[in-house]
This record gives sequence, structure tokens and C-alpha cells, in this order.
Amino acid sequence: REKQQAIQAMEQTIQTKEEEKQQAIHAKEIEIQQTIKAKEAEKEFAVQAVMEKHVETLFLENEAQKSQIHSQKLFIDSEQALLREKDITIQKLEEHEKKLLDYLNSKQQFHPLHPKAKLFWKKGADMPKALQRPQSVLIHDKVFVASRKNSHDVLRYDTNSDQWSVLPSCPVVKFGIGQLSGKLIAVGGCKELVTKKSSADSPSGSLYTYNEDTQQWEQSIPPMPTPRTRPLVINYHSSIAVCGGYGGLKI
Repeated sequence: REKQQAIQAMEQTIQTKEEEKQQAIHAKEIEIQQTIKAKEAEKEFAVQAVMEKHVETLFLENEAQKSQIHSQKLFIDSEQALLREKDITIQKLEEHEKKLLDYLNSKQQFHPLHPKAKLFWKKGADMPKALQRPQSVLIHDKVFVASRKNSHDVLRYDTNSDQWSVLPSCPVVKFGIGQLSGKLIAVGGCKELVTKKSSADSPSGSLYTYNEDTQQWEQSIPPMPTPRTRPLVINYHSSIAVCGGYGGLKI
């Protein structure tokens, strides 16, 4: 009986250990399955993160390509606009050239710019008064003539009508004339008429502009730093150069 009891106790112990073993194996299987699931979840998360990063990179690259294409399109549009403007400019120049050639062909007997022009002298209307040491300047289609001696007179010749007119007296004598921005200017000179009994010239540095609207001489330009009489006035684009003259050693 004791032996049988011992056997039963041993069998019970073995059964208990077997159950514990099975429970341990089951718990281990559960732990392994949980670990595998966790690893798979981490892997899936990592893959999803990589895919999202890749998608973001592709999106940014796509946006950059769109921006580049848009910039290229704007550049092409601007170039096409410039080409259209160039074509319009060339067309206008060609039309202007044609008009000029037509005009020259119609005036070829006397226009000096035409290659087949026959140049000759033609007598114009006489000046209303004689001027000594005359100087002249062309402004548009008018020729202005003044004396570099003791005279306040300034004459204007209309090339279209072949007629002369006398401008209001210039405030100075022995002045030079030129044009600045399409306006007649009197440069330098002296205030008083010089006679044999009077003293030497008193040079002036003033510049007078003739106002066509008011028909008056105006001092709207600062005076020259070196006063002078009888200077030579040269027009250059939108400027003038005043050379020589009595009392002036600098340009």
C-alpha cells in the first residue's frame, strides 16, 4: 500500500510538473507570438515611415519640377514677347525706311541725303538787315542769325516759307548763339555797346534763353564760371560747349 501510495504521489508530481511544463511552454509561445507581433508592428511602422518619407520626397521633387517648368514657361513667354517687340520695331523701322526712301525719291532733285541728288545753290529771301560777323544755328526748320559785333539783333529764317522775322533785342551784344533742348540761347557777351571812345569790353557769363511763347529773353540757366565775349558755341547732344572768346581761356 505504501508503495502504491508512493507511486501515486510520484505520478501526481509528474503530472503536476507536466502541467507546469505545458503552462510554461504555452506562456512562452504567447510571449514569442507577442514579440513577433511587436516586431512586425515595428517593421510595418518603419516601412510606413520610409514610404511616407519617399512620398514626401517625390512630392517635393514634383513641386520643384513644376516650379522649374513654370519659370521656364515665364522665360519663354518673356523671350517671345521680346521677339514680338523686336519684330514690331523692325517692321516700324522698315516702314520708316520705306517712307524716307519714298520721300527722298520724290525730292531727289534737291534733297542732299539722296545718293542721286543734284546739289545746287538756291537764292533765298534777303535778310531784313545786314549783320557783321554773323553766326547761325538751326533749330528744327528755323535758322537763327545774330551778329558777334555791337548788335542786339537776332533774325529768324523760316525754311518752309522763305521768310525772315526779327526777334526782340537780346539783352547783350557780342554774344554767341546755340540751342539747348530745342531752345535758342545767347551765351556770354557784354551789356553795353562798345564804341571807340568807350572802355574795353566787360565780359558777361550770363546765358539767356529765348521763350517762344512769351517772346522774351529769360535768364533760366546758371551763368558760366568764366565770362567771355564772342564765344563759339557748339551743340553736343543735350549739352553745349562754349569755346574761346575774349576773356575766356577754358572750354
